[in-house]
Amino acid sequence: MNKEDVAYLSIVRWPGGYTRQQMVEALVDAAGMDPFVADQRVAKGVPAVVHRLDAALAPDVLKHLHKRNVAALAPARSQMESIAPALKAKRLVEAIGSPEPMYMCEMWRDEGRGLLPRELFLIVRARLRRIERGRPEAEVDYNYNYATGYAVPEVHIIRKDKSSLSEVMDLYLRDGSRIRISGDKFNFDVLGDERGLSDNENADKLALKLAEQSPKVLVDTKFAEFICPPDFVLRWRTSTGGKEVRDDHPAFEFYSVWACLVYRRLAARER
Repeated sequence: MNKEDVAYLSIVRWPGGYTRQQMVEALVDAAGMDPFVADQRVAKGVPAVVHRLDAALAPDVLKHLHKRNVAALAPARSQMESIAPALKAKRLVEAIGSPEPMYMCEMWRDEGRGLLPRELFLIVRARLRRIERGRPEAEVDYNYNYATGYAVPEVHIIRKDKSSLSEVMDLYLRDGSRIRISGDKFNFDVLGDERGLSDNENADKLALKLAEQSPKVLVDTKFAEFICPPDFVLRWRTSTGGKEVRDDHPAFEFYSVWACLVYRRLAARER
């Protein structure tokens, strides 16, 4: 473990019957959090990242929480970075006549591979936004003044913003691999006659199709509710040459891996 490594303390589930005050006390006692900050984190619900701490301190913090029967984990940044990078999918081709649902997955850069829906562990489905706020520009209107007979200039400062949406879906398999489907870079012909007109519709239909073919797969659609850890917010928003950009993509990179670790923890507890 890198001595400068950090961990993200995450609460998966509180013990049944725990009051909000007990939740706050648990965070204060275990992680030394400020009571006000702890209360704000608790209010957002679970599962959630509640605190960022030195990775070397994480085992002791978790030990205190586990004694209280709090389901928690604290994935280190190095651990999250060790999760298999996403393989970018180009299309899925269904194996006609196969005794069970099966696909050939064609990739953009990597070698193709087979995909059995029953091998899916988790599907993380999200809609990502990118908003670019333009540079401040002066726009002048001239209003005619009948009393003076002159046109009076009126200056307005405006910004011309650009925004875009993109659909994304990460498929985590039980062997540890991960396949990413990005709506604008994926061929949805596998949907056949069910193919819709938008990437949003098609991504939802494909996620549903795969989930129906894999009864045990978990499906997460909670990215929009996620509060990104502070050290990632800077990567969320950037400012260059007077332009401000808010981009969900870096936050999703964090969330997808974090969600995978959370669901693995939940699955381990239920065995």
